[in-house]
Amino acid sequence: MVTPAVCATPGCGLPAVAVVTTTPARIQIRTDRLADPRTATAWADWLRCWACTTAAVDQHLVTANANTTEETRPR
Repeated sequence: MVTPAVCATPGCGLPAVAVVTTTPARIQIRTDRLADPRTATAWADWLRCWACTTAAVDQHLVTANANTTEETRPR
C-alpha cells in the first residue's frame, strides 16, 4: 500500500496536492510530481496542500510587489 503524499509545511499534515518551488523572480506549481510515489518522495520538501500552496503564492506576490516598489521608488 502506498502512503499518500503529505504537505511538508511544518505542522500542516494535510494531503499534498502540488509541488511548490519559488525563486525571487518566479513561483512554480506542479501537480504532476505526485503521480509517481518515487517522484513525490524526491520532491517531499516542496509538497504542499491547497491552503499552503495558496499561502506560498500570496507570500511570493507580496514579496515581488515589495521588491518592485523598492526598485521603482524615486531616489
